[in-house]
Amino acid sequence: MATAAAIQTGFKLATRITGAKSRTENMSVSRPLVVRALYDYHSSDPTDLSFQAGTLIRVVTKLQTRWYGCIDDKRGWFPFKYVTEIESSGNLPSF
Repeated sequence: MATAAAIQTGFKLATRITGAKSRTENMSVSRPLVVRALYDYHSSDPTDLSFQAGTLIRVVTKLQTRWYGCIDDKRGWFPFKYVTEIESSGNLPSF
């Protein structure tokens, strides 16, 4: 379960890794954004978030080509083209 402190820590880590200096380069997600993986994504890079198709991911930060998110206690970067947003109908899982 991701707490507000864990999400904030993920945002700070994302900023440190990318060296982003402005909000136009590094957009923190203002409302809870949960996405579902469309495809499997596996990476050997320890800063990336690997997942299986169908996995739900909480997005913390969005960049132009990659997003930073968390699945339970795992956090990392992933390609945004591998996921689709879930409509916020009140049925979102709690993290």
